[in-house]
Amino acid sequence: MRYRTPAALLGHGLYHLCNMCVALYSSYSWALANGLDDAMQHYYLGLLSVALTPLANALVPFDSAIPSATGIRLPRVSSVLMLGSVWMLLGVPVVGMVLWLWLLCLGGFFITTYSLSDA
Repeated sequence: MRYRTPAALLGHGLYHLCNMCVALYSSYSWALANGLDDAMQHYYLGLLSVALTPLANALVPFDSAIPSATGIRLPRVSSVLMLGSVWMLLGVPVVGMVLWLWLLCLGGFFITTYSLSDA
């Protein structure tokens, strides 16, 4: 994947650093809040999938950046990201930090995929 400017490269790196921090936060919160409890907070798994999918694609590319016929650049990553978003939005009980982290990850994905990269 080629980038237009060094600022775009820096933005892409910051986005992946943010995803790594959100993934660590959501996995820690899920493990700390749930343990082996029956009333588990499953929305942390949705946030974890939203944060980890672009990171996994950056480490082990399983989806090409070539746009499909519909104009979607990363169809596999986008589908897992949207499924994680639905999982999280259906399970989150109140508006709080989890929703803001989800918006940060989702917005960063769309900015880095469609604005910062060449296709």
